[in-house]
Amino acid sequence: MRTKSFLIAIAGMLCISSYGQGNFIFGLGFLAVNELTIAPSAEEFSSFGVPNESSPLNYSVLTFNMTFNYTLIELTDNQGISIAADPQFGLPNIYSGGFEPQLSASLTLPFQIKYNVGAGSTYTSYSETGFTLGAGFMYRKLWGLPEYLDVKNVKPCVSMGCRFMIKDQTSELTLLYGFPTEFTQSNRPDLTNRKDSYLTLLYRFFLNY
Repeated sequence: MRTKSFLIAIAGMLCISSYGQGNFIFGLGFLAVNELTIAPSAEEFSSFGVPNESSPLNYSVLTFNMTFNYTLIELTDNQGISIAADPQFGLPNIYSGGFEPQLSASLTLPFQIKYNVGAGSTYTSYSETGFTLGAGFMYRKLWGLPEYLDVKNVKPCVSMGCRFMIKDQTSELTLLYGFPTEFTQSNRPDLTNRKDSYLTLLYRFFLNY
């Protein structure tokens, strides 16, 4: 139900964006050894056999990411408020922490409201550098794990990033953090208090700015 509500909210905000002023920016990028998923307290996992001294850890060998950024409000020529969907695909993922390492694939979909300054904030900005701050929610799903390790949830998230020019191309480096949230595990309702947090660094360049 939480996942369906999250996707409905995304669709609603995209519809609202059609009434905003501003422009659409599309970006694409990748980064190696990324997407860390960590349990804040290993003791929460002792109920299904994970040693207390070992927290579950997941990371992606290679993460591909995109950004769909629409400026809703242009505060000035150099500042704007936007909505952004930033899908990420990790392959392969390595999951460990009291288990034999498991290979998986991941989908992460953050949806945020962002405050942008400088490069990329509006189409009328001539700045070569800038920054962005965002807050919202993210959906995360891992595939290919055993049933007892099924990881799927929606969590609040925040991000901060810097924008800069590489030759004539505007690029962005962003740090994204997802707050600890309980796992969804329908096959084992007896396992509770299983929470994970998420941290990743994303690089991308804008294709149409």
